[in-house]
Amino acid sequence: MEKQKYSFVACLILFFFGQFAQAQQISETLTMYSDSLPQEKVYLHFDKSYYNPGETIWFKAYIYNGIEPSLVSKNFFVEMVDDSGSVISKKTMPVVESSAAGSFDISATFSKPVIYIRAYTTWMLNNDTSFFFTKPIRIINRALSNIKNSQEY
Repeated sequence: MEKQKYSFVACLILFFFGQFAQAQQISETLTMYSDSLPQEKVYLHFDKSYYNPGETIWFKAYIYNGIEPSLVSKNFFVEMVDDSGSVISKKTMPVVESSAAGSFDISATFSKPVIYIRAYTTWMLNNDTSFFFTKPIRIINRALSNIKNSQEY
């Protein structure tokens, strides 16, 4: 009976040790995969949340690989896109210490209510475009808002 207890305990120890070794092997495989194929993420920080025609949109970009700053990409791409998907303006800038900064000038004659800013790195082109940073920026056109207000009365 006592031998059976020791045999059972030995089997449990071998089972859990085997599970631990397998989990460690999976962890090492995932680490090796993420090191060889990093997935970058981009976030842009803007100076304001809405703009008027004729103003400048200032931004700073932060590029990360997981929770750490990414050292993979050397070029950063930013596009100003209208609501139909047409690129209005495109800029390429160098990545310095996992970040980049720049600006877009909004035309004084721009009359649409929204501009989209889309940003990505060359490395991000290896993945699905749904991982690109995209943000709508509201454009306040005083002439259009005055016309709408006068029609409401």
